[in-house]
Amino acid sequence: MTPICEQIEQARSDGVEGGRTRQPPTPNPYAAATPKPWDMPTDPVERARLDRETRGQRALAATWRQARRAAIEPAEEKFPGDRQPE
Repeated sequence: MTPICEQIEQARSDGVEGGRTRQPPTPNPYAAATPKPWDMPTDPVERARLDRETRGQRALAATWRQARRAAIEPAEEKFPGDRQPE
C-alpha cells in the first residue's frame, strides 16, 4: 500500500475507535407530516385519529405561514425598493 492509503486507513480506524462515526442524514420534516398510502392503518378508528393529527399539523403550518407573511408585508411596504421583481 502507498503511504497515503495507509494514512487513510489509519484515520478511518482511529475515528471508529475514538467513538466518532458518520452522522446520519437529517430527516426531512415535511415527509413525516403526510402519511403515505402504504402506511395508512386499516382500522377506521386509527385512520380517523391519523387524519385528525394530519389536519392539525397542516393547520399549524398554515397559521405559521400566515404569521410570517403578516410580519414580512409591513417591512415590504416600508422598503418598496428592496422587493424583488416578480
